Amino acid sequence: MKYGVGFRFTVVTAIVLWGLSSPPSSRPALSASRASLLSPECPGSPSYDCRDLPPVVCRAVCNQFQSAVVRDRCAYRQRLVVERYEKPRRIGDTPGRQRQSRETEVIVEPATRPDETGQYPVLTRIVSDTDDNGRPKRRIDPKALTILSAQGFFDLIFFPLTPERVAYYEFEPTTSPREGELGFRFRPRTRSRTVPLASGVVYLSEQGEVLTLTIDGMYNLEVLDKNLKNIRSISVTVDYSQFNDRFRMPTLARGEGISDVSRFDGYFKFSFEEGNYRPVLNLPSWVSGQRVLRD
Repeated sequence: MKYGVGFRFTVVTAIVLWGLSSPPSSRPALSASRASLLSPECPGSPSYDCRDLPPVVCRAVCNQFQSAVVRDRCAYRQRLVVERYEKPRRIGDTPGRQRQSRETEVIVEPATRPDETGQYPVLTRIVSDTDDNGRPKRRIDPKALTILSAQGFFDLIFFPLTPERVAYYEFEPTTSPREGELGFRFRPRTRSRTVPLASGVVYLSEQGEVLTLTIDGMYNLEVLDKNLKNIRSISVTVDYSQFNDRFRMPTLARGEGISDVSRFDGYFKFSFEEGNYRPVLNLPSWVSGQRVLRD
């Protein structure tokens, strides 16, 4: 999720694993009918309407926005373990034989200078990788494409409640399994075909910080890449950790799904880790004291 300064992914698709072929589209703009509405007290944020939102959800939108802004300006590590199996014959059946078991670790960081378009390329560099049987590779191409190259797809999982998307959701209070947390189910309320959206449950602190997020549906993925529409189902649980006393970063995730994407078809499950944040670009003035993030 790229805000404030222009970003461009130099590695835009995961052809090797996903079979994706077209570059992701730019971040969807706020709809014209909503753009003139006053935004809440959320420094740096584009306008969004809180009149129909519970106050804590309104604060959560700001928290997701500001957390994404800080993350965009940092270098950080990501680790992904993916297992892929033959699709079960029927829903509820056990998946078939294992086709793939792969573990990849990358460093993601923005370039320190803009390119000829004025945007900052986002670089994904592989630091460790295995083959499809889980054996460590002797030689690693740092610039090779992996699933983690599809950062726009992961951005939608980790930051679905951002200002440009919130107008398309409806929210319903629900219970939380943990004391002191506030739960809200969210789902698309419109039939928009141009904005990538998700559905699930978000668990918040009373201050509006996102603690845990479960995703049970994703929509309009073809806006990111035309082949992503062939992901038939997906469910993900994301746990967030606090940084600089106020920002929430997606540090752990696990999920599963069914895919008909070319070269990534079948039942899949994955685990994800992210951390070691280090600012590369200047942080916005509203980041208190410009303090360095600490894990």
